Amino acid sequence: GGSSTDSSDSSGSGSGSGSTSGGSGGNADSDSGDSSLRGLVLTQQAKTQLGVVLVSSALLQLGIGMIVPILPAYASSVGLTEAHVGVPIGQLADVLGRKPPWVGGAIVDGVGCIATACAGGLGSMVSARLLMGAGSAVGGSAATAYAMDVLSLYPKHKGRLLGALNAAGALAWILGPALGGFLAERAGIGLPFVLVGGILLATAPAIHWLLPETQPPAPGTSVASLRFRALLDGTQRSFGALARDRNQQALMLMQCALFTGWSCSLTVLPLYAAATHGASPAELGTLYSVSSALGVLGAPLGGAAADALGRVPAVSLGGGMLVASFASLAAVDSQLHLLGTMAALGFGEAFLMSSIAALANDVTPPHLRGAQSALLAQVGDVTFVAMPIALSLLATTASHESAFLASAGLIAGASAGFRTLARPCKPRHG
Repeated sequence: GGSSTDSSDSSGSGSGSGSTSGGSGGNADSDSGDSSLRGLVLTQQAKTQLGVVLVSSALLQLGIGMIVPILPAYASSVGLTEAHVGVPIGQLADVLGRKPPWVGGAIVDGVGCIATACAGGLGSMVSARLLMGAGSAVGGSAATAYAMDVLSLYPKHKGRLLGALNAAGALAWILGPALGGFLAERAGIGLPFVLVGGILLATAPAIHWLLPETQPPAPGTSVASLRFRALLDGTQRSFGALARDRNQQALMLMQCALFTGWSCSLTVLPLYAAATHGASPAELGTLYSVSSALGVLGAPLGGAAADALGRVPAVSLGGGMLVASFASLAAVDSQLHLLGTMAALGFGEAFLMSSIAALANDVTPPHLRGAQSALLAQVGDVTFVAMPIALSLLATTASHESAFLASAGLIAGASAGFRTLARPCKPRHG
């Protein structure tokens, strides 16, 4: 059962103070003044930190987008892979510091991408994809925790900064599929994997040399000193502390809602557009490009709403957008109507993603951010494995419209649970 633990300390206990070293050097948000960008003054170190995070995130999204056209099962298979290795890896970023798992994950992921391009059979392909999933899970949780450490120094502007980071990723996602398909057609299916692997490997030294550590490892802790059993025990304690907090429970519900929406968008929606409205592959590409383009707008506006309205109202608003969009899909009567609805859906998903991230930063202590990132990733992965199958079966046995309405109902239920569980909170500083 959920406790009524105050959102300013969702852990109750845990090792380490979680103080953010390597921060902005004492000139972060004063927590006074307005929350518009006019009041934001970033130190040079914070600019470097956020710049590297933004560029590496955008490059990663560009790379993933390049892979999508040549590996349609990418999202599902990554969900399965990360679900197998993601349980203990979030703890690494809390125990070893943020940078070692981030750098190591980028290297492993990059090697896995290049190995995928070189795979000559099923066995080598599976091994390479396992490397990709493991590296992505380790590096992704650490990178998210690092970004949260830096953004927490600017509590008045956290939502807007998160929105800018998410918008950069959305923009890269728009360009990636077209670039990946173009390269695969002209230079072979392996080239996008090699380029993505090279990008990941190139980010590792930049992260290592340019960024200061924001969460120093516990005294006497090193990779060599780690024991898997101890790591699992630490993960269990961290997950337990997080799972008992009502705001974390509320976040997990909205993570399910977000990934339920993505599951429907990636499985039922393209089948519906092709079967009902005769959308060709090129027209489907246009529909998804428009949806992603609106995400570039929705991400910063979601962050701005989280700063202006408060985290909980902004998340509720984003959930309402998804419910309305999926309910509207059940009544679409033309391709133009479909285009508008998908645009609204892309906007709402990006809006919700930014507001969820802002709330997660507020309610999670620094020394649990790695574990919290991994926990939300697990919730998303499990949803991403189960919901595409369930919604596809419903669309096949009943109708596409039934699957859309079911998605709207599930998201509405999650949103209602969120509003029941979530507690008002103040932006966390440091």
